[in-house]
Amino acid sequence: MQREMKGALIGALIGLICGIIWIMLGFWQLILILLLSAIGFLIGRYSERLPELKRWLLQVLER
Repeated sequence: MQREMKGALIGALIGLICGIIWIMLGFWQLILILLLSAIGFLIGRYSERLPELKRWLLQVLER
């Protein structure tokens, strides 16, 4: 029961944040923010699993 409430609370907070961004910036800016966040999440997730990708990203960011 506790886990279900935590998931519902996180979902509500995400919805609230998305709604505020939509009102402040507009629909397409919201979509761009969500897309870039998803790309960042995927890069971060795969960099933990793939040391080669992590090394490459560190080289790119050091320049």
